[in-house]
Amino acid sequence: MRKQIISVVGIVLLTALIFGGCVERRVDRVAEGEKLMQLSREWAMAAQTDSVEKTLSYWADDAVVMAPGQPALKGKQAIREMIQGTSKMPGFRVTWEPLSVHVAKGGDLAYMIEKMSSP
Repeated sequence: MRKQIISVVGIVLLTALIFGGCVERRVDRVAEGEKLMQLSREWAMAAQTDSVEKTLSYWADDAVVMAPGQPALKGKQAIREMIQGTSKMPGFRVTWEPLSVHVAKGGDLAYMIEKMSSP
């Protein structure tokens, strides 16, 4: 009898795990989008400082930067060198303002439209 109860409990748990994995996760896409918009604004402000490390902190360790006509910069060290190089250019500044954000239904992907300018 005890083995039957354990078997039934095991089947119930397995079924719950299988169907639980199929349930769509609820994501507040508006709230997540607002967080991303704010994060972008904070990053833009950090980029206006003279702190390379503060600006660099917004990139992931495995980030890739792709500029038109240039080879891809892979990783923080390559990006750090790019930031240090551009910071030495007289008058060089880049600013941006997020205009809109689109968060995927599952909340695991998003993209933003931003307006960039050089003051």
